[in-house]
Amino acid sequence: MTVTTVELPQTDTRKYHHLTLPSNRLEVMLVQDIAAETSAAAVTVAAGQFQDPVDFPGLAHLVEHMVFLGSREFEAENEYDQFVSTHGGHTNAYTDLELTCFYCNIKSGNLEGALARFGASLSSPLFAASSLEREIQAVDSEHSNNRQSDAWRSNQLSHSLIGGRFHDHGMHHVFAHFGTGNMDVLLPGDDKNDRLVLLREQVVAFYERYYKATAMKLVILGPNPLEELEEWANKYFGRIPAGEVLKEPLPPLPKQSCMALKWVPVRDSRTLTLQWILPELRSHYRSKPGHVLSHVLGHEGPGTLLYVLKEELHWAHELSADNISSMTSAFTVFNLIIELTPAGLDNVSQIIAGVYKYISLMQDLPDWVYDEQELTAELQFRFLSKAEPEDTVSQLAVNLQYYGPEHAISGPHKIYKHEPALVRKCLDCFTRDNMFVLLSSKNFETDRVDPWYGTQFKVLNKEDATETFFNTETEAEWFSLLSLPTPNDMLATHFDLVASPEQCFQNPEATPRCLLNSNICRLWYKPDLTFRMPKVNVMVMFRTPLVYNSPQNALLAAIWTELIQEFCNSFSYVASMAGLHCYFQASTKAIEMTITGYNHKVGVLIERVVDTIKCLPEKISDPVFERVSHKLEQRYLAFMMGSPYRHAMNGADLCLDAEKWNVEDRLELLQSKSLSLNDTIHFHRQLMGSFYLEALVHGNAEPPTALEWMNRIVDVFQPSVILHHPLNRVVEIPNGETLYGFPCHNPEDNNNSVLSYYQVGVLDLRGAAILKLTQHLMQEPAFFQLRTSEQLGYLVHTSVKTNGEHVKGLMVLIQSESFHPDHLNERIEAFLPQFRKSVVEMTAVDFQKNALAVRQGLLEQPKNLGEESSRHWDAISNKMYYFTRSKDLATLVEGVGKEEILQFLDKYILPSPYRRKLSVRVYGASNRDMIPNVIIDPKQFGRCQALYPTHHDVDILNMMMN
Repeated sequence: MTVTTVELPQTDTRKYHHLTLPSNRLEVMLVQDIAAETSAAAVTVAAGQFQDPVDFPGLAHLVEHMVFLGSREFEAENEYDQFVSTHGGHTNAYTDLELTCFYCNIKSGNLEGALARFGASLSSPLFAASSLEREIQAVDSEHSNNRQSDAWRSNQLSHSLIGGRFHDHGMHHVFAHFGTGNMDVLLPGDDKNDRLVLLREQVVAFYERYYKATAMKLVILGPNPLEELEEWANKYFGRIPAGEVLKEPLPPLPKQSCMALKWVPVRDSRTLTLQWILPELRSHYRSKPGHVLSHVLGHEGPGTLLYVLKEELHWAHELSADNISSMTSAFTVFNLIIELTPAGLDNVSQIIAGVYKYISLMQDLPDWVYDEQELTAELQFRFLSKAEPEDTVSQLAVNLQYYGPEHAISGPHKIYKHEPALVRKCLDCFTRDNMFVLLSSKNFETDRVDPWYGTQFKVLNKEDATETFFNTETEAEWFSLLSLPTPNDMLATHFDLVASPEQCFQNPEATPRCLLNSNICRLWYKPDLTFRMPKVNVMVMFRTPLVYNSPQNALLAAIWTELIQEFCNSFSYVASMAGLHCYFQASTKAIEMTITGYNHKVGVLIERVVDTIKCLPEKISDPVFERVSHKLEQRYLAFMMGSPYRHAMNGADLCLDAEKWNVEDRLELLQSKSLSLNDTIHFHRQLMGSFYLEALVHGNAEPPTALEWMNRIVDVFQPSVILHHPLNRVVEIPNGETLYGFPCHNPEDNNNSVLSYYQVGVLDLRGAAILKLTQHLMQEPAFFQLRTSEQLGYLVHTSVKTNGEHVKGLMVLIQSESFHPDHLNERIEAFLPQFRKSVVEMTAVDFQKNALAVRQGLLEQPKNLGEESSRHWDAISNKMYYFTRSKDLATLVEGVGKEEILQFLDKYILPSPYRRKLSVRVYGASNRDMIPNVIIDPKQFGRCQALYPTHHDVDILNMMMN
């Protein structure tokens, strides 16, 4: 047995074994995690969109869809998905430029059965002709789901531009291909049957050519011994066809001078994207020159490009620099993306000149830049948090395609050596002749339409591009404000772990205890005795009804949090580079602040944040207020133009939450300029003058330190006692069906959406267990029937929905371009009795398997400190303080009987005198004139209905630390 030593983070106690199967030379990484409650597996294939035949764009994506629809050993179309779902797991896959990834997870104890079906799908897929047309429809639905996304639109335009699609000669690089596929390109013309026969032949040929074991990487993770995992790898994946994959090397991109295009986005945004072609950098992962360039160009500290564009000139909102998203085996596309203000759009040529001025400053980066990047990368890897099993295996399977097995984990993170000469070589590629420009605005005049996404655009030739983007003086006065970043003073140097301070935390399953409980502050505390990381998470709520008692205050709260985030940016960006982070969010009941990272420096970050909040009235100015207001306006407009399913979910909350202010109200306030800088200052003083502080300190900190941090906040602001605490009241849906329908806000979006919500109400723990198991039982059959079989839409989703703190219901959600919302609703209703019948016919053994899967899911331990903190914070923020709810729920789930599920379905889900159903329907562009008249106004509806009672106060005294 050849042993490969895999470089591991300090905190990783799992066992790794790398091998090659003797039968077909499949490269395998086995991971034994004895604590894994969920097992996982992933396979990557070194073939993707670049391997699509010219006449069959999207073929690799279609093959990805077809591979797992039955095999010679397991012929049923949904056998694999059904087995995994029954045992508490799920499956997924994606197609990238040069690889395809398949992965699954499942509750440990059922891994072998999943591997048997996984391996059979890859070694002997059926590619049934009966499934082909439906999966083409699924691919088409997926594309329809993306058509109104500006990210997908700009990505395709970028690929087309760089790949030479707009050259007169008509030849172009595979980089310009349309990789997703849709009905028009996969099944064009009238001869559907002939095309289906030909297409199936292409699917089989693609599989036979590329799906060879030597082009694949397999990763399996579970609690089982490595010897057993190896046995299963050989048994179930050793039959994947062997043989070499004869793949043409990726050609270089076509030579072309600076090209540019202007395009019209869906949302009202202004984005400048600059792209340069760099050498292939993936093989240089040891020095990561692209990472160094991204760090310096994308830095947000004082003097940097973004800082000057945003803080001094007010021309930009955000800037990002990365080379990761477009790394290929032959070249790298480096992206610099700047989100512009209206003033920035008027000064694009100045901004581009400033970019080149900043690049000129980078020609000789000081040694400390390289040293600092190496140190931060080392710290990131050393204390790398454990990820979810499916994320671990899928990322490892990708990494094995690009890195040696010894660097399968460390390769994406660590910097092993410095190569300043390679960085300078990359900088030499940042020239105007090697640059591609994409500029977006709703107001551009265009003369072309993208055939796949319908994007309107105009290509500028070299002369027009030069006149538009380079007609500025070489040295503008503001260039003197630019400077390279300074060394980071937030890097932690002490990583000692604190000892367990109290007897009450000796049990690893101990819950947070209340450390302080006064009339203005409540502090919860728990040390980290599980992950033993030198990190701490500090979560704080400034509870006050002020933040959401009117649309005006809801908007002011959003403006306030944006301003604080902006003013903190001068130090929070360098803090984030050092592994420390701070976030602010306005909710319906509080302003929330989260500070995370190495405990050595968290106190410093808290001090700086608190001082920034205190000084907000002195810092704020009219230009900053205008820029932040515009940024929020853009965000709200983006939401309005977003996916219909998101509007269906928001529409449901408008009906269910007694006080839910809609986005239109806040947008109208912004556009009418109804709020001023003085309103914000007044809001700040009210907010900081009266609030109830509730916080959690979880991690590597002692109680005195936690108290010191909270006392610092209280001492600075000295709030008065708050008299009225915010309450979330929930509307009780009347018996029968309530319909809320409205047109999609985007007039170009043909997607429709339906959300069927079956309200159950306030449940005791057993009722919650019945609802949880019902949703689990429904999940896979709903997906298979409504998506796979009926092809109603790409997005089919079921879940338990909670409003307020404790009002529950069952939700079924569909988004579809092909079917009217009323039809979608009818198909959901038709599915329900079928589902009931499947529960009746389910064997006792299968029923218990499902119940066990739910129980195991509820008992699953958090994988990292952040996940555990989030669970505790949920129990604190909803004021239930029920830290053991999942554990107690798990105890009851396994005892739920089939008869209870059927009674629950008959009372709450299927038509009955007790059913309370809310149907939210979003009508796409082609159905806007077909909205029924019998619909509700959500505001009026909420005022006319009964409200559920709020929950009782909890006795905190029993949770105090001794």
